[in-house]
Amino acid sequence: MRHSVCITSELKNITTIYNWIKDDLEILCEKRALDRILLALHEAVTNAVIHGNKQDATKVVTVTFEIFKELLIFKVMDEGSGTVILPTKEEAADIFSLAEGGRGLKLIVQLSEEAASTPGCMLIKLKHHDL
Repeated sequence: MRHSVCITSELKNITTIYNWIKDDLEILCEKRALDRILLALHEAVTNAVIHGNKQDATKVVTVTFEIFKELLIFKVMDEGSGTVILPTKEEAADIFSLAEGGRGLKLIVQLSEEAASTPGCMLIKLKHHDL
């Protein structure tokens, strides 16, 4: 089953996504896994609002996810034209090397099983349980 929600690109709306994910997944996910999922998605949605859509309230960010046996697959889509360059797992290991920008992308990469991006879309695969 696919779950989906849209928000306008305003920082105040990011909590809508956070609460929606938390409410939908807290029964399925172990607490530590849910914390990882919420942090990764908060960073991805924030990136879409600020960098993808430039906080333009006429543009939307859409988040969808599907539940699979071992994984949750999230798509965070914005209306921007750029492509996010994600760091490798090795590059993301040094989380403190960037003073202000880029830490969120490193967190996404470190917390996920896999992350990829295309123009206007970030795909994030996360485990919904701890092994």
